[in-house]
Amino acid sequence: MHSLLFMIQYKIEKLRTDFWKSQSPPHIPGTFSPEFIDEYRRIGQLKFQIYQQITQINLITCRRESYINQYRNLQERLSHDVFEKLLSVEQTKDIKKETTNLYQLIMIDTEIYFIYSKLLLDRLVSLVKHYLSLFLKMEENFTQLWEEINKNGCNDKQLEDYIKNKTKWYPLMIRVPRNVIFIHDFETTGSGGGDHMIDFGITKSTEKSDSQKPRDKLRIMKKSHLSDLPELVHQDNPFQIIRIFDHNSEKLSLDEIKKLVQIHEQIGGMFPYVIEVNKKLQDLLDFFAQWTKQKILSSQLGSHIP
Repeated sequence: MHSLLFMIQYKIEKLRTDFWKSQSPPHIPGTFSPEFIDEYRRIGQLKFQIYQQITQINLITCRRESYINQYRNLQERLSHDVFEKLLSVEQTKDIKKETTNLYQLIMIDTEIYFIYSKLLLDRLVSLVKHYLSLFLKMEENFTQLWEEINKNGCNDKQLEDYIKNKTKWYPLMIRVPRNVIFIHDFETTGSGGGDHMIDFGITKSTEKSDSQKPRDKLRIMKKSHLSDLPELVHQDNPFQIIRIFDHNSEKLSLDEIKKLVQIHEQIGGMFPYVIEVNKKLQDLLDFFAQWTKQKILSSQLGSHIP
């Protein structure tokens, strides 16, 4: 009889691209002003850049999904063989080699996923700069936008409310894995594997001899959140504690988020579950699609662009 692993496959939903796809020029009588044409082309270009990043992320997640399912099925075969001796020594050796190769591919695609996710968010900043002159001189960097709005707000209350109240996850679920765990850390070793059918767990440790101080900070944070995060009660593994906080950032203050970023820098952490990050990205893309539609409707393109 097949086990649960063979019956349930890991599956991740693709990010939707409908709004961001290129559209045909409007076909209506008359001629358009140069200003209209320039605006039409610019919006089309910005949307297409975002569409390209979404497409890349979807390709990465589909490929990663395939690797994870192959890895789990091979691990299951090895697990069965321990009790039933279904494989020869040579077959076992080959399967172990293949699982090692698949693990490396999963880790690479996990890292690439966070790189492209950050690029996607940076592309959205270009859209914000186009419509809000306040940010015209800002680099195309979502971290700068996030920090500026959280610190000083902005003249678009809809955008300000969304960034302040709906994107607390960004520093911990995109910035940290992209910057701290991967890009700026070349000496770590990875470990991980199947994680209860939720996703694939990968841990990277940057711990040094003076890592007790960040552990103490983490212990204090844990104590202050036992009532609203009961899953912390029986958890002593620092990397698992960090992951619980990473996935529940809406319950943290901005100061706590900053502190957790520092803890990541000092001792490392676990990559957030990609399947959960993708849900956050979809919510964010849905917001920006609606936000952009409203901007288009209130511009000279409003009566011509759906």
